[in-house]
Amino acid sequence: MNNLLPRFVVLKMLLLIGTLAVCQIPNKFSYQALIRSNNLPVVSKTVGLKISILKGSSSGDIIYSETHTTTSSPMGIISIEIGGGIKISGEMENISWSEGPYFIKIE
Repeated sequence: MNNLLPRFVVLKMLLLIGTLAVCQIPNKFSYQALIRSNNLPVVSKTVGLKISILKGSSSGDIIYSETHTTTSSPMGIISIEIGGGIKISGEMENISWSEGPYFIKIE
């Protein structure tokens, strides 16, 4: 029984460390969209986007914004990482996500 106690403690510590490592909030997250113009997909074209994160409501204060330039797929889909663009204002790592709600504005 005494031999199991140290192993049990080590196992609990490893699980706790693993849980804490997984709980870290990333400074980037994925976003995909279908780009349309006149209700038709914009295929294989360069697309410029401005992304803003707003606090409180869809018309709330901008707490972070950035721009992206990407190319749409042959189906008109774009994929970006919000937090990985060219920063305009704010700091992604300073957003306190637990104090939301937050809204994403795409232009």
